[in-house]
Amino acid sequence: MRYLILVLLSMSSFTVFSQSLPVLRIYKTDTSITAIPLNEIDSLVHGTIVPVNLTLLDVKSIKNTSALCEARIISRGEGTLGQFGFCWSTSSNPTISANKVFSTSIDTMNFSSYIYGLVKNTTYYIRAFASNEMGISYSNQIEFSTLNKEDSLLESVKIGTQIWTSRNLEVSTYRNGDPIRYASTPAEWQDASTKGEGVWCYYQNDPSNGEMYGKLYNWYAVNDPRGLAPELYHIPSDAEWSVLTDYLGGAQIAGYKMKSTTGWANNGNGDNSSGFNGLPGGYCDFDGGFNLISVDGNFWSSSENSRGAWFRDLSDNTTKVIRDYDYKDNGFSVRCLRD
Repeated sequence: MRYLILVLLSMSSFTVFSQSLPVLRIYKTDTSITAIPLNEIDSLVHGTIVPVNLTLLDVKSIKNTSALCEARIISRGEGTLGQFGFCWSTSSNPTISANKVFSTSIDTMNFSSYIYGLVKNTTYYIRAFASNEMGISYSNQIEFSTLNKEDSLLESVKIGTQIWTSRNLEVSTYRNGDPIRYASTPAEWQDASTKGEGVWCYYQNDPSNGEMYGKLYNWYAVNDPRGLAPELYHIPSDAEWSVLTDYLGGAQIAGYKMKSTTGWANNGNGDNSSGFNGLPGGYCDFDGGFNLISVDGNFWSSSENSRGAWFRDLSDNTTKVIRDYDYKDNGFSVRCLRD
């Protein structure tokens, strides 16, 4: 059956109803007319919008200061899905007014996010949240406790008279237990640096990069009086870096002895004869962008100058150890030296 659909908005069209509402009149080929109030059209097409229904599936990969959360959207409530993510607190039934993280992707109806900045050996309550036109909905609650282990395995190697860590630092708390600020977006990285606050991130904000390359820290974290290095260690000064390279034959050739035997781009591996095991973890720029993983390894010193702070650079295309300085709000790798 073919239809002619005409929307009439003049008041003369409303006489068929007892109340004055705009109508959609459907004229059928058999000359009959069906009239529907326009305020009922949306519910006929979309159904009645109700709150989002979701469930928190699991909290796993729990560490000292982080955890991985997973949730599922059961129903969008016939509406448009807005922001969604996770909120947590040390008190029961947290809301988004507490700590929260937004998820940016959804696989079918499942989504997940890492949460950072937790305190070790602490009980937390977490819920998932999502919104549509009806507002914010919350999931069931899961209670979990963070671990209380050493943040980083400080594998070390004796090189000359010095004892160096042979892995990049991966702590997320200062020596006194205070959490180091975590930046999950370029805006958060820039905000921390503008305020002169210590901050860390994983390269490309991907925790899997931390397993090999550790964390990237700005120099404000290196210089924080609460101590970035664990007990019995410190961040090496510019002069202490020079002691290392001098022992290895000078900066012109020390890089080859310090670089790891695998992982460097363009056949740029070293022989790691020093045991330093230098890795190309790249860096986080002052604006929160990421660069040169597998190509460069940049390591902070504790020494500053009038334009920034000194660091050492290992690169895929040279046997040298390059001494340079850069802005304090860049994110570099960190090695520690035994006291």
